[in-house]
Formats: sequence, C-alpha cells, structure tokens
Amino acid sequence: MTATKLLVAISIAMLLQLALFAWIAIRRRRAGAAAGATAAVAVDAWSGWRDFRIVRRQIEDGSGSICSFYLKPCDNGSLPAFQPGQYLTFSVRTDAEGKEQVRCYSLSEYGDAGQYRISVKRVPQSSNPSTQTPVSVYFHDKLQVGDHLNVRVPMGRFVLDTASDVPVVLIAGGIGITPLLAMLHCLLAKQPARNVDLFYGARNSREMAFREHIGTLAENHPRFSFHLVFDNPDPDDHLLPGYCEGRFIDTDLLQKHLPFGERQFYLCGPNAMMRAMTDGLRQWGVPEHAVHLESFGPSALSDTIAAEAPADPASAFRVAFSASDINASWDGRDANLLEFAERLAVAIPSGCRAGNCGSCETRIISGDVVYAEEPDFPVSPGFCLPCVCRPAGELALEA
Repeated sequence: MTATKLLVAISIAMLLQLALFAWIAIRRRRAGAAAGATAAVAVDAWSGWRDFRIVRRQIEDGSGSICSFYLKPCDNGSLPAFQPGQYLTFSVRTDAEGKEQVRCYSLSEYGDAGQYRISVKRVPQSSNPSTQTPVSVYFHDKLQVGDHLNVRVPMGRFVLDTASDVPVVLIAGGIGITPLLAMLHCLLAKQPARNVDLFYGARNSREMAFREHIGTLAENHPRFSFHLVFDNPDPDDHLLPGYCEGRFIDTDLLQKHLPFGERQFYLCGPNAMMRAMTDGLRQWGVPEHAVHLESFGPSALSDTIAAEAPADPASAFRVAFSASDINASWDGRDANLLEFAERLAVAIPSGCRAGNCGSCETRIISGDVVYAEEPDFPVSPGFCLPCVCRPAGELALEA
C-alpha cells in the first residue's frame, strides 16, 4: 500500500469513529436538547466549593434505606434558583485516612428558596475492612444536624421543559424518584393544568420513598395520576391507591393507562430499566426528542453502546498513559477512556462516572478527545474527562 493510500485509509477510519460518536450522542439524549440545551449551571451561581450545614435529616421510606438531608449555606447568603432535575456535587472524606470522594445527588425538592434538599439511598458496605466507607453509608451513619459539607452549585441538563404544555410522563425506578419529584413539585405549582402521570417502581411499598407524600399530591391535583409498580410486593401492597399489576414498568403498562397523544417522557432509574424503556418507547413510536434521560453512575446506555460498537482492528490507534508507562491499542470496544484505562489497570480517580463531578479530570499530553455530549463539569483547557470521552486519534494522557 502506498503512503497516500495508507493516509486515506487512516482518515476514513477516523471519520468513521467520529460518525459513530455522533450517533452515540443522538442515543444519549437528555432533557435540554429539545429545549435549546438549557444552561447546565444555576443562575447567579457561586464558583468552586461552598460550605453548607445540615439543618434537618429525615428517613423517607419504611425500610430506612433512604434519608433526606436539608442544607443551608454557612455564610447565610442567598441560594441561586435551580431547575428541577438538577443535582448537587459533594466532596467528602469518609475515613480519617481515606481519600476525598466526590458524589452527585439530585435535588429532590423544588420551591423552597432558603434551603436545598437531597435524598440519599444507603448502599451496603463491602465486607472487606480495607475498603473505603461508601459515601452513602457515611451520609446515613455519620452525618448529623449541624455537620458541614462542601458543595458545588446546582448543575445538570436533565431538566424539565416548562415552556411546553404537552402532557408529561415521569418514570422512576427506586432512588431515581429524586429528580422526578422536584419536577413534579414544579409542574403542580407552576403548570397545574398540565397533565402529569408518574410511574414509580420499587421492590415493595416499604422501599418506596415519598409514597404517602406523592399520594397526597395525587389526591389534591386532579390532573396528576400516580401509578405504583412493585417487583416483590408485600402482602397488602395491592390495596394501595395506584397499584398496578405486573412487576415492571414497560410500554404495555403505559399503554393501559395513557390515552393516545403527544407526551414528554422523563426517565430516571437503574440501567436495565433505562435501556428497556428507551427501546420500548422507540418501538412504540415515541420520537427521540420526547424522551429525556438521567442515570446515576455510568451511563444507562454505556453497555448498549459498547455492544453496538464492536472492536474494529482496521481503525485502531495507540493511546498512551505516561505515568503508568502503558501504551495500548484503542479499537472502540470500550464505551469511554475510563473503562479503557480500567481494563488496562491504569488508576484514574473517578466519582460520578457521568461527566458531572470532575474527579477523573486528566491532562492531555498530546492528541484530542471527543465527547458524546458536552459534560456538565467545566473541563480545564488541555484536560479531559475520561469517563465520558473517547480518543479522536492517537492520544497520550498523564495517567
């Protein structure tokens, strides 16, 4: 092969990689795309970390696994308004000798200008004594009223489109109810004439946060309907108002309860639910722009992306991790650079794994990266967020 033909082949391979990533961007739509990419940061925001204190904590479910924390700024200054669906970023040190951990939690209440509320689900701690305490366990077991937390300004593009009057369908799985509850509060307060349906799935009523509160909202707002779905219901769960037969939320269930017509869908929950619902809504004929997603941790579609983007040796190129002295071939099988690095045992700190917290920010020595969508975290010039980007070609990172 001549040098000219080789150059052409390499160029075509790189264009195919970029085309694939553009396609991924379409698959990973979020709220804001249809509404002109709503600003990711709250108006009148502060910069960096701000000191907050906990002014109240409250268990929100019968099993005690979900706890709400009410926060006020220690400087007693005003709080910027946020858009329902956005989240706060926290920096905590769960153990005296442990490293800083960064986590993002959705704002679960809308309308109280004097404080913020987040609701945290406790994740079981590993039996390995050398493992650092999970952030959720630290919140539940250690943090009390009066304790302080470092907090970044509300951010996120998974936000409610309040410019529309199209009926809304909120679909929540487990702790995925938190951003959708803020959306629900906003809808009922500011658009009471807009039809809203909430489909909420959990193992049983004991593990369903805010159930009584949401039930009261449904009683007082005739245009709001509440549908409960339990994977492993308790004996009397079928007697609850809004109870639905079946173990899962799927399009068959939606079609039973939703009359024909245009709607906007907002989804938040476990990855398996998100994948099943997005596929089901597409098959039902719901347009891409009407489906808005939020996921906690790795992208809800990352597994699907990796499966639908098989390795292609013809378009492979080298990625170097200088500090680890590792040089490997990128062939597209990984959803992002963080997963690629972890497969090679390259240690890159991470937190949210969704482009929100900035924990994985890594300096680019040479080359460039591409993002499926612009990350929420403001990336410094010359750096990248490996958790949500892929190499655009030959690349060297300081990791």
